[in-house]
Amino acid sequence: DLNGKKLTVKADASTGSIVVGAGATVEPGTLEFVNKGSLVLQGKTTFDPGCNLVFNDSSKLAVKSNDRCDAAIVWNTDGAVTSEQSLNGDDYTNTLHGAVQLDKTMRVGITKSGSFGLAGTVTGAGGLNMFWNNENVPEVPTNSVTLANADSTFEGGVSVRNLIVNVKENGAVPAEGGVFALTNSIVNFDPYVKGV
Repeated sequence: DLNGKKLTVKADASTGSIVVGAGATVEPGTLEFVNKGSLVLQGKTTFDPGCNLVFNDSSKLAVKSNDRCDAAIVWNTDGAVTSEQSLNGDDYTNTLHGAVQLDKTMRVGITKSGSFGLAGTVTGAGGLNMFWNNENVPEVPTNSVTLANADSTFEGGVSVRNLIVNVKENGAVPAEGGVFALTNSIVNFDPYVKGV
């Protein structure tokens, strides 16, 4: 229970992570990660309204095993998001459902059977750099990332490498949001999406 307060997590020589397990509830307040501090989400975690996650410096976020994160996020780090495992094949598995403010470009590395999605509004000067993070690059991509909010206004563009990108809403990739670059990737537009 953060009780409306801010907790700052930073790494030292041995640790600097908070691991949140399935079924956990985080009450209102701010968790700030700095100096390689990291947040590991393992399973559905409930973030009550008023929860904020702030990633600064070289901090990181790991989402695993069908996670859903409803907290608002400020991304101001050179660290990365990793997504390792998705068990049910749902487009919204390992998804950030809260608003995301990109002060820097969010790098998202997908490994194993991972997928990743952004369902909340994405804003800010930063962009998205999403990629298959494994030395064995598939000939045809099988892992996916999903962009699903029509009100997104981020400006830093989208880069996707060796993944399938699902665009669920018009505006999920803003028309004035920079370059939409694909390398060995497939784009699936929802039937009602007109393209980017």
